[in-house]
Amino acid sequence: MKRGFQDWSVYKKSLLLGLLPSGLMFACLVFFFTTVRLSEARTDLIARGQLIADQLAPAVEYDVISGNTGALEKLLGKVAQSPLVHHITIHDSFGNLMAEIDGAGRKLADADETPIVLSADILQSQIELENDAFASFASEFQFTTGPSRIGKVEVAITESVIIEGQHRIIYSSFTVAALLMFLTYLLIRNMARSIANPIEQLTAGVELIKNGDYRTRAPDIRGLELSRLRDSINQLAVALEKASLEQTEHLGMIETARNEAESASKAKSEFLAIMSHELRTPMNGVLGMLQLLQETQQDEEQKEYTHVAMRSTEHLIAIIDDILDFSKIERGRLSIDPIEFNLRSLVEETLNAFRPQVEEKGLLLHQEYEGELQDALVTTDPARIRQVLANLINNAIKFTAEGYIRVHANWEEIGADKVCFTCEVEDSGIGIAPEQQRRMFSSFQQADQSNSRRYGGTGLGLAIAKRLLELMEGEIFVESESGKGSCFKFALTLHYRRSPDGASWSAPAAGPIPQFQGRVLIVEDNQVNQKVTCGILNKLGVETENADNGEEALQKVRGSKYDLIFMDCQMPIMDGYQATAKIRQMESRAGVKPTPIVALTANALEGAADACRKAGMDDYLSKPIKKQQLVDCLQTWLGESDAENPTPENAAAHGDEDR
Repeated sequence: MKRGFQDWSVYKKSLLLGLLPSGLMFACLVFFFTTVRLSEARTDLIARGQLIADQLAPAVEYDVISGNTGALEKLLGKVAQSPLVHHITIHDSFGNLMAEIDGAGRKLADADETPIVLSADILQSQIELENDAFASFASEFQFTTGPSRIGKVEVAITESVIIEGQHRIIYSSFTVAALLMFLTYLLIRNMARSIANPIEQLTAGVELIKNGDYRTRAPDIRGLELSRLRDSINQLAVALEKASLEQTEHLGMIETARNEAESASKAKSEFLAIMSHELRTPMNGVLGMLQLLQETQQDEEQKEYTHVAMRSTEHLIAIIDDILDFSKIERGRLSIDPIEFNLRSLVEETLNAFRPQVEEKGLLLHQEYEGELQDALVTTDPARIRQVLANLINNAIKFTAEGYIRVHANWEEIGADKVCFTCEVEDSGIGIAPEQQRRMFSSFQQADQSNSRRYGGTGLGLAIAKRLLELMEGEIFVESESGKGSCFKFALTLHYRRSPDGASWSAPAAGPIPQFQGRVLIVEDNQVNQKVTCGILNKLGVETENADNGEEALQKVRGSKYDLIFMDCQMPIMDGYQATAKIRQMESRAGVKPTPIVALTANALEGAADACRKAGMDDYLSKPIKKQQLVDCLQTWLGESDAENPTPENAAAHGDEDR
């Protein structure tokens, strides 16, 4: 009830607070005055009845003395006409009834009603005479002379008249009280409205201001306190309007600055991606030639030179990949492609790839594996796991001059089909000071900026690793002390299933380089890349032909049958997309089986693979190309000399769009 009253409007509260005391006051006054008036009315009626008796007693004195009952009844009949009189009786001094008559009030009274009887003595008045000898005699002998009682008059009055009078009093009292209460209600209602209406107007104005209409102004209101409140609300509205204008102006400046920052960031990311794309074309020639050079006859010194050049080229490719990944991270385009694989095999493969570098620096490489789920198959993106682990191992090798590198992997089951995989990469290198650890995972940061000159690197590796782990809902930590080495640890929660028959997945064992048969058309405007691709394919047993642009490729396709086409995308005269579309149109009109077309391009931007497939290409390879990628691609699309071409669904594994 209390809460309900608190929720009432000001008008209702004011009305209640005005009417409640007024109603109580009126009730008390009506009760008091009605009670008093009823009591006075009863007393007055009884007094009237007594007055009738007192006045009737001397009037009937002579008739009582003379015994004239007829005169008595005539006189009593006139008095009995009053509705107050129930009946009148006259008795002599001996109590004998001399006269009795019913009054008009008897007809009004109830049958069982007992009237109120009022009486008065009938006295014989003394007549004084001049020269009254008896009076002097009585005075001498102390005789008392005065009126003597000769009878009694009884006047009975009816209660009905009294009750009827009381009812009239009550009715009139309540009528007056109701009228006064109604007038009071009207007065209080007007007063409540005079208070509530301005407050409601102010509330409506405040509501508009709250909703953002700061130009709203409260209307003129009478009353000192409400006028002050109105002035305060108007001043608040003016202040809010000014603040809103300033905020709008400030937000406009912020929006402009944000757009400029986004444009600058986009331009930077696009520049990095374009530079990465442009660098891949010459890098493809360098890497390809080095791969061909490694297969030639060389003395030990030449092998060393080739090995150093190959390592430098791979390092440069890694930097280009980091820059491209960073541009994708900044634009939110870095994606995760989960597949099922064995984690231990991936860790071992990654470590084996770095083993020559570790041995070259004279470091010890320790591998530790713990947990019962090492042979389980997990579901996540193996390329991204390898990239994170490779960045951590590469940093450990880079910043460790002597000592060891320890890799500890642990599998801990945390549910029916979930495993927590943690991997630590510890080294005995230069370490990281505590104040420098806070910025280790920021872009373009190293423990000491001077180290970027001493040890090389872009400072993107850890930032990319952290972002990749966040995309996979993992986390990474670092524990280090300057001069005492570092320990990087990352953790991932993965879904798993046990390998069938307890067998673990492992990479296929290295075997002899396969040989293929078939005619392949290489559509490439860069002469160096033509030589590289032709050289590698020829060593794989494939017959090759070259075309410098899309138009030349169309002419060759019209005149010859090819088993596979490697198509560059960006070429003069006619690009690869247009050439592919026209080739597909030719094949459709001729009703022949489509020739597999594989994009071989330096465009590694996101969406490039989809654009190639939309144009009608079957597969996608990004430059620079390694020999094993070409081997896998030929195995997919050529296979044995008598095998049918595979379906395009198997081609996705050769794409390198995310690198």
